[in-house]
Amino acid sequence: MRTTDTRMGYLGTPERGPLSDEYDYFLSVKEDLMRNHEGRVGLIKGREFIAAFETWEEAYDAGRDRFGNVPILIVRICQGEEQDWDPVLEFEPADAPSQP
Repeated sequence: MRTTDTRMGYLGTPERGPLSDEYDYFLSVKEDLMRNHEGRVGLIKGREFIAAFETWEEAYDAGRDRFGNVPILIVRICQGEEQDWDPVLEFEPADAPSQP
């Protein structure tokens, strides 16, 4: 699975992208996270689970508030191989031109 976003352009896959360490960490703690946070959205920075949120937007805002303009991983905590994940690599101003 790969993801694109109009703010960020092509970001790669979780296994090979710039946030692969965060994604690997998520996979290593996924079972534990499922016990308390299933269905919620997790925020991961480095090899640390920061918190779980109800929405992607809440996780995004918390990540930006806490860490600033740095890469973070936002991932849906759920069963299965295919994860709903969003690597946030940069925050561009709203008036910046979108990448192709």
